[in-house]
Amino acid sequence: MNSEQRNTLIEQALTAVQSGNVALAKRNCEAVLQSNDQDAEAWSILGMALIGNEPQKAFEALQKAVNLEPTEPRWCIHFGLGLKMHNHLVQAEQIFARAVKVSGGADDAVLAWSECLMQMGQVDQAVKALKDAANNNGSQQIWLQYSNVLSAANDSLAAVSARENAFAGKEMPHEEMLGIANMHVLLSQFDRAQSYVDKLLMTNADDVEAVLLGANLMRWQGDLDQAHDILSRSYNSNKDNAALLLALLDLNHGADESLTDNAKVMVQAGQVDVTKRRGLAFVLARRADKRGAYDEAWNFAKTANGLYDDGAVSETPNYRKQLAAGLELYAAVGDQNAPKDTGHIYVIGPPRSGGSLLQTILAAHPGVESVGERGALMAWFLPILDQCRSTEEAVFNWNQVAEQLPMSDTAGMRSTNKDAKIFVDKMPHHAHVVGLLQRIHGGAKFVNVRRDPFDMAMSILLHDFTDKFGYSRSISDIANYLKFQSDSVQAWQDAGVPIITHDHNVFLNDPTKVSAELFGKLDLIWRDEYLDPEKRQSTVRTFSALQVRSKVTKAYSGRGQNYREFMGDTVNVLQDLMN
Repeated sequence: MNSEQRNTLIEQALTAVQSGNVALAKRNCEAVLQSNDQDAEAWSILGMALIGNEPQKAFEALQKAVNLEPTEPRWCIHFGLGLKMHNHLVQAEQIFARAVKVSGGADDAVLAWSECLMQMGQVDQAVKALKDAANNNGSQQIWLQYSNVLSAANDSLAAVSARENAFAGKEMPHEEMLGIANMHVLLSQFDRAQSYVDKLLMTNADDVEAVLLGANLMRWQGDLDQAHDILSRSYNSNKDNAALLLALLDLNHGADESLTDNAKVMVQAGQVDVTKRRGLAFVLARRADKRGAYDEAWNFAKTANGLYDDGAVSETPNYRKQLAAGLELYAAVGDQNAPKDTGHIYVIGPPRSGGSLLQTILAAHPGVESVGERGALMAWFLPILDQCRSTEEAVFNWNQVAEQLPMSDTAGMRSTNKDAKIFVDKMPHHAHVVGLLQRIHGGAKFVNVRRDPFDMAMSILLHDFTDKFGYSRSISDIANYLKFQSDSVQAWQDAGVPIITHDHNVFLNDPTKVSAELFGKLDLIWRDEYLDPEKRQSTVRTFSALQVRSKVTKAYSGRGQNYREFMGDTVNVLQDLMN
């Protein structure tokens, strides 16, 4: 077989692999190997062809290619992809690392290696690999992947910078501009976000997505009137746009009552996509609740929660399994002996409990920095709790990673404010792992926010919690979730973890006194000015974003009691939680 015949067969085989024609790829590769069984490329393509149906033969072929030409990174990458396909991640990571070394850091090798590291949960290693590649004249693809991995590592500040580097000197697509602007909003870098909005609107003044983002910027800075004006102008020229109507109504502007009829038509007619219909139904429910039409609010909430098509169910049974595994692991491992660098405060408690407000009050203290709902350690804890088949296996996996977590987690927090003395993180899911957080950050303090369970349950039911919170779809599932949260806090306290209780309802009656007492327990000096809305900045976009920028109010306190007649037996669960 001459070289031209060989090359034709190889090209056809490669095309066949890409199109899924296994038989042709196999036939061509075997023809080449019959002529020359030392052809590494033929062995590698044969391995890729066989990997789906005959993995053992595929691995042998892929290994043969690497052995024949050990300095050719393509064969290493093919072998690694085959191993990864069958979940042999440790071996795949090793062969990808070899590909990076022999290629001198070629893009395709680094990208494959970093993806494997991410799949293994080794986020820090993936960050380092991509950082080195990006700083070494990295391509656009490397910078984009670096940005994605930094986001997964909850380093939003570096992630947005990497994404901007990816487009340095290049024209940035519309979707990228929107995405980067939203990342700046998340970081409270409103001026930088506004610059992207201005560019988008300069290109197209009727760009609805840019209008929505601009209005959101105004909203997040507390300028609701300006946000209303921006949205109104756009909506008046585009009254069929459900997104604009939803944003307008969600501002809860008193003059917008006439718009509710338009929203009802859109919800009932079903002529807009289900996401917008759901959002409109939720906002109609909340507006009905505000004016005291509780039967209408209940019905719209049921309609809204019935407009999911993702098949999600309540996650509470799995949460209880995670809690049980976490308690066993906590008892079996010790604290990490990390040098004292900063303090950590974890605000726990269910959604809509008042945790966002408390977080911003704590962060009004000059030595305290809010990191929003960071929850970076959950990415390490949950795989151990979910996947380990015994406490012994969990302890082994814990010992593989725990030593590095105190410093790396604190370093991630420091990227938001290098001078902060204390970082405050708020996440409901932290209730599952309180003791494990204490093992990593031995001096951490925990504050559990309690609130009237009827108020919490109804507030959850009246808001769109997306596909990540299947328990939010029905009042009974919500009540069971709230009971889990209460049980979880009690279980960690019984295990010996000190948890401070912050009663949101008591706080509303005397914010200054209760806040001063809490600050004392946290060894922080209290000043009454911390209750001033101008001192409080929300760093995470939650449903409570506008409330945390407003004066403390009792306007929503006790409102959940108005729905008892609709709740059936769930009333008993919520009543027990009150007691």
